[in-house]
Amino acid sequence: MSSADIQIKIFDDSITFFNPGKLHDDLSIDDLKTNFYPAYARNKLIAEAFYLTGDIEKYGSGFTRIRDAMSLYPTMKMDFKEIGGGFMVTISYTEQKTSTILSEKGIEKGTEKGIEKETEKETEKGPVKGPVKVTPNQQKILNAIEANPCVTIVELVNFVGISLSKINANISKLKAKGLIERMGPDKGGYWKTFESVV
Repeated sequence: MSSADIQIKIFDDSITFFNPGKLHDDLSIDDLKTNFYPAYARNKLIAEAFYLTGDIEKYGSGFTRIRDAMSLYPTMKMDFKEIGGGFMVTISYTEQKTSTILSEKGIEKGTEKGIEKETEKETEKGPVKGPVKVTPNQQKILNAIEANPCVTIVELVNFVGISLSKINANISKLKAKGLIERMGPDKGGYWKTFESVV
């Protein structure tokens, strides 16, 4: 076993993670580039502790969740390689994404208290146009749902960086504003967004 330490290096356009030791059993780098590889836990007690606290959804889903989150940033990529008796992951980008304000479905304006989204709501008398305010965290949730309608609550916790209870509270507010709706069951269902350009 290697005596090297886990190393994280941050650069202007990339970040690398190095872990001593080879990949587990017959797992290969090509396997990790797919979403269909067997999950291995080197320390099942630690993995179970993180699962019970909600920090991980299930074993072996980490790279899948990272790829889902990175889908919001088209110029980002993730590379793997075995080097120096260990395994290295590099996440990099070619062009920095400086704003998530613009979307394909709506016109949004940044404000000090959040983001003002122009939407069109249906009433008994017909469509009524008007601004609906969403906070930056609510906008992140909307962005994640637009990128992946099947995104899970745990994935939203990891992506937005707030607690499970705050994610649920923001989802309730987005539902009340008529911006999202859950279609189907909690497991196996998906999110639907409601936005219109005015």
